[in-house]
This record gives sequence, structure tokens and C-alpha cells, in this order.
Amino acid sequence: MATLDVSPTKVRPSRVQTITFIGAGTTWTGSAPTFTPSGVAGVSAGSVTVVSDTVATAPVTYGAAVGLVTWTDSTTSATKKQLVSTLLFAKWTPPRR
Repeated sequence: MATLDVSPTKVRPSRVQTITFIGAGTTWTGSAPTFTPSGVAGVSAGSVTVVSDTVATAPVTYGAAVGLVTWTDSTTSATKKQLVSTLLFAKWTPPRR
């Protein structure tokens, strides 16, 4: 059974970022995948670059919406969730003494 992972697992909204897709039980060099996002508005993947049977990258555009994106691999139907959030990246400032 094929599985899918994504890196990074947490991203900020309103940007374009290169995402690495990691498969297990996949043969992406023989059949190039597309990765379809769902669950968060404004997320879209660009052209996929297949690095090996189990690794591919793609530029992903994230809109302003936050939430959990579910990525689906077109060749296996395997899925993986990715968090889009601003809260994870807040800079902490220690209190003044």
C-alpha cells in the first residue's frame, strides 16, 4: 500500500513555497504524479518535478486562508494533511526585566 508525506508539514499562508512530496510504494519516474490540494481555499500546485520514484517537488501557491490542506497523489490516491497557519510562526519576545 502506497503512502504519501509532505515537507514541510506546516506552512504560512499568502506565499509560494517549494514542497517536497515523499512517497512509499510509488513509482513516480514511470508515471509522473499530480498532487491535488483540497480543504483550504486558494491552494494550488504548480508543475511537478520528479526526483526519483519516491521523491517529487512542486511550487505551491498558498492563498490567505488557513486550515488543513489534504494532498492527494494522482497515481496512488494516497493522502497527507498539511497545516496552513500564521499562529505557528509567531515570534516570541521575552518580557522585559
